This record gives sequence, C-alpha cells and structure tokens, in this order.
Amino acid sequence: MRPGRITAGKAATHQQGAVLVVAMIVLVALGLAALSLLRSVDVLGLVSGNLSYQRSAMNSTDVGLNAAMTKLEGVALRADPLAANCYSEIVLPTDTRGIPTVLDNTTTFEAAYPGCVITTATDEKVYFIIDRQCTASAIPDSKNCSLAQTKSQGGDTLDLQKGRVIPTYRITARVDGTKKSSSYSQTITY
Repeated sequence: MRPGRITAGKAATHQQGAVLVVAMIVLVALGLAALSLLRSVDVLGLVSGNLSYQRSAMNSTDVGLNAAMTKLEGVALRADPLAANCYSEIVLPTDTRGIPTVLDNTTTFEAAYPGCVITTATDEKVYFIIDRQCTASAIPDSKNCSLAQTKSQGGDTLDLQKGRVIPTYRITARVDGTKKSSSYSQTITY
C-alpha cells in the first residue's frame, strides 16, 4: 500500500453507477409532476378569469334594463324620438332562445338604434331594445296584445273591458364584455 491513499477494496472498482441512473429517473419524474401541476394552476386561473368576465357582463345587463325602464316610465313612446329608437310597437322576431334577432348583429343594431347603446366604465357595450307584446301596431286590446293583469287598490282584478288596457313590454339587454364574454337579460313589464 502506498502512503496517503485509501482504498475500499475490490467493491469500489466494480461500481457501475446504478444509483446515479435511478436518481436521474426520479428527478425527471419529479420535474414532469411539477410541470403538470403548473399547467393545472394555469388552467384554473384562466377558468376563474373567464367566470369573472362573464359575471361582470351579466351584472352590466342591469344598465340596459334600467335605461329601457327609464324610457318607458311616463314617456309617450311615439312622441319621444330617442325612446322610439329603442322601441317596437309589435313583437320582434326571436331566435330559439327568445332573444330578438335584431340583437344578433351588433354593427347593424348600432346603426339602426344609436340611442340604445351604452358603453360602461369597464368598456362593456350594452345594447337594449323594448318591444310591445302586440301582433299589430293598432290600439292595444285583448285580441292583438298580451295585456297586464293588474289589481286595483281594493284587491279585485281590474276589469280590462271597463278599466285601462295595459299592454306588456319585453325589454332585452345584451352586453358584450371583455374577452368576448356576452350576456343577455330580459324582463317583462307593463
């Protein structure tokens, strides 16, 4: 033996590096697991972001519904040109979901109804339209209109033949939000 040199015997000369190979395989597996975990967190962030955009668009439909209600309240729709721009005296044609087809193409809608588009503080576009639930533009009656059933102060149902004839109106609002989110909301009022 030479001085200063330590040997472990014959076993030290026969090692093939098996531990190193196993350690490398484990490291690759851990790296792949970390990468897949990162991707799942990324997808989760995208889904929650999309849900928040959709929620924001849905909340903004209230802006359109409120603007339409303001136009309806105490305004003679035929006398007010801005209200008339957002108003149809007859039921508008609808798609299979019950949404007026006039709201399908926003470019055409903006050209035809410029007073019926609002841009919110968050840059969402709100489109709204009012359509009277009548099949003809004549004076409303029970033959051509859906009429409101109201109650007088005494609690009795108002006799529509003797009392006021009150047609119903459908208000539809569409919001195009950020990241191509879109929401619709409707209400029936009289």
